[in-house]
Amino acid sequence: MEAAAIAASMTAAGVFLASSEALNWGALYRVDFLGVALTLGGFAFLVSGARGRLVGSALLFTAALSVRQSLVAAPLAAYAALWFEDRGKAVRGAALFGALVLSGLAAGVFLTEGSFFRHVVTYNVIPFDFSALWTKYARPLLAYKAPLLLGASLSWVWLRREREELAFRLFVAFSLLFAFSIGRKGADVNYLLVPLAALSICLARGILGCLRTRRRSTLAALAVVQIVLSLALEKPRIAEKDLEAIAQRDAKTLASLEKIEGRVLFEDPALALLSGGEVIYEPFMCTQLAKAGVWDPAPLVSEIRRRRFSAVQRTAWIRKTKDGDVSLIWIGDRFLPALDSALRASYVPDGRFVFSRPLTAQLSEAWLLWFPRKKKG
Repeated sequence: MEAAAIAASMTAAGVFLASSEALNWGALYRVDFLGVALTLGGFAFLVSGARGRLVGSALLFTAALSVRQSLVAAPLAAYAALWFEDRGKAVRGAALFGALVLSGLAAGVFLTEGSFFRHVVTYNVIPFDFSALWTKYARPLLAYKAPLLLGASLSWVWLRREREELAFRLFVAFSLLFAFSIGRKGADVNYLLVPLAALSICLARGILGCLRTRRRSTLAALAVVQIVLSLALEKPRIAEKDLEAIAQRDAKTLASLEKIEGRVLFEDPALALLSGGEVIYEPFMCTQLAKAGVWDPAPLVSEIRRRRFSAVQRTAWIRKTKDGDVSLIWIGDRFLPALDSALRASYVPDGRFVFSRPLTAQLSEAWLLWFPRKKKG
């Protein structure tokens, strides 16, 4: 039985880690994998029935929530399942978890004079794009995860009478539900990591729990097909040639920035850091903060109109048509009209300072340097 459990665990890990979401997002060294590990650890601890599970799982769930505030699917599923097993323990565990979260939030608010709450809650109120539910959520799952979805569904059906599987079913359901937050503007594939982990675990539970050899073989085959499909068809976000193009563009841009004396206003904070410049604002976040009324762009607009910057770095997409025409595309939700108007009135782009990298045959991502307009008269 132990060997079978190890094999099932390795299967779940293989299915999850082979996905493009895990491969590409893991390469970015973001905090999401730490959060996923903590929330899965808390879930496993609570459903295991081990001694001290209420305290241990609450600590792990709280730590996960401190990493990413959206990691609530696992604790909700675990405490809901525990309710049907032992209501007293479910209430005590959920109360302890809630107390830890609220005390941590209160401490953060107190120590930062309210800044912690603004950054964690207020600034995360971002407009929702319903069309993203298809492009970022439904289509990736249906296009590349069909074997996984089928395998998890069969596991759900074949083990429906097993009471200990309730927590895992709820985990899948809650994780898929909360993944709808991928529709928030700026959200990325990291919002799919928890649902993919839950589905992979559900598939592995079926392989471990099905007593009939044919059913177990079917689920194992679906797992293998999913791993092969992921590795064969899911293209990496950034290929080797793309990395070379990025490096060449960065080198040319930094070489030009070294020759500019005075302050430079950057739209890309990473470029500001690489060049040793000052990070003054970040377009997307500052736009959302200004719309929420918590950031006043007037001082920055005033500096731009008075041409206080020696240059302004802007980011745009360059689109080439079949007729050879070229057009610039600006991402609308990343710029405030007042700030954009001030830039266009006081600065002008210089065609010698356009640094691009190709995305497709017709589309390139470009960094452009704008310089102060000469004053009339």
